[in-house]
Amino acid sequence: MEDEDAAKASAQVVAALNDYCTTSISYLLSHHTPKGEAEGEPEPEHLQKKLLALFRATAELVPAFSAMLAEAGVSKDEIVTVSDIRRKVPLMDKEYLKKYPLPQRCIGGAICVGKHVYKRIMKYKPKNV
Repeated sequence: MEDEDAAKASAQVVAALNDYCTTSISYLLSHHTPKGEAEGEPEPEHLQKKLLALFRATAELVPAFSAMLAEAGVSKDEIVTVSDIRRKVPLMDKEYLKKYPLPQRCIGGAICVGKHVYKRIMKYKPKNV
């Protein structure tokens, strides 16, 4: 049973990595308009809080995202609203994907499947983040 679970988890990771690597951020942004935004209304407050929490966690735990923010001169502490994210945080594009290897774009700088760590980098903490 454990082998089946590991095989299933591995297949899910491979499928997710394939989607991640083959779907451009431009496509995702152009095909997604939040319901409230289309009508000129802000997102519900609970979704704004979740987005800000996700932003902070990503800034703290994903080395490439932290580095990108530092290079853009953006401190995670100055992002307090969803509007701040839209105005100050640079979009991740093909250059982001080329500049930072996959492990740096993962939580903790490592690709993990179950108990296996496939690549780990030293934790990088840029200034101003």
